[in-house]
Amino acid sequence: MAFSNYLIQISGGTTAYNVPLEYMNEKSYKCTFSTLDLDSYRDANGVLHRNAVLQTPHLTFDTRPLLRHTDIDDLWSNIRDRYIISMEKCVLASVYVPEKNDYYTGKFYVPDTEMTISSIKNGIIFYEPITFEFIGYGD
Repeated sequence: MAFSNYLIQISGGTTAYNVPLEYMNEKSYKCTFSTLDLDSYRDANGVLHRNAVLQTPHLTFDTRPLLRHTDIDDLWSNIRDRYIISMEKCVLASVYVPEKNDYYTGKFYVPDTEMTISSIKNGIIFYEPITFEFIGYGD
């Protein structure tokens, strides 16, 4: 399945939530399809012996500069409402993996996210770009 007009779709709630492309800085989406090893090593001749056990995505994106508090609240509330394990900030998501030109569906956690206020004008908060990260569990 090729690109289907979303990069991140989070399952849960009454409907799935597609992270709005208009919230994303289009040049910031990065997705690595990481290969995880278990007990890999180099022997005495320097030859690598890999025990690749799992591939899972790790992705980041930045929001557009100067999004309003209402936009950031919309984004966060739609992510939070779909946590399957709230203490771990764990979601079930389908993410676009450019390396595969396909989607990967699995559990991801959202690590702590720093948010910087750019300005406050007429009672409206505007934010600097915020980096969101989704790290695959590899289940």
